[in-house]
Amino acid sequence: MNIHETNEAAKAAGMTYGQYVNQTEEPVPVPEPKDPYKEWRRTCPVCGKTFIVERANSRQVYCGPVCRKTKHNQKRDSLKVEKTDESLAKAEERALRTELVVNTKKDPTDQEAKADAGKPRLTLVPPRIIWEIAKVREFGTAKYHDPENWRTVEPDRLWAACTRHIVAAWNDYRATDADSGLLHLAHAATNLAFLLQIIGEEDQTDG
Repeated sequence: MNIHETNEAAKAAGMTYGQYVNQTEEPVPVPEPKDPYKEWRRTCPVCGKTFIVERANSRQVYCGPVCRKTKHNQKRDSLKVEKTDESLAKAEERALRTELVVNTKKDPTDQEAKADAGKPRLTLVPPRIIWEIAKVREFGTAKYHDPENWRTVEPDRLWAACTRHIVAAWNDYRATDADSGLLHLAHAATNLAFLLQIIGEEDQTDG
């Protein structure tokens, strides 16, 4: 459409030439301003905050050390849960296998089974308690110069000493004895061992 035709169309529409042209022409699109940091912008996967890295090829993923540490702790806790679940599964499997062995009926003519029947499995005892009692016994032997000195102590006194050590470790099971530097629980276990030995020897005498 030339200028004359456009002017005639404007008159027909009851507008001036300029009004008609401005109305009919498509608006020129305004280009979006370029963001020089567009390629350097990152979004933190922890807090969702947008931040700018110093270089476009930077390996920075998190907005700061707090979010990075948070993500690390989340990953660590997740691994702990997985390991705990795995440990529980293994423990359950071992328990089921033990139950299967215990409940399995053995041949009554099996001499080995007869020999082990009714005997406690000492391998089930946690070995740490043996080490701890041995350290207390060495301390006592060095102090009293007699490894059998405990036999001269009345059972009631042994029980009282055991109770004192248990009370001392009541709120902190890692508490240590001021005299020996050893765990109160180890002293308590040693006194219990003495008492159990006395009971066993008395039972054998009665028998």
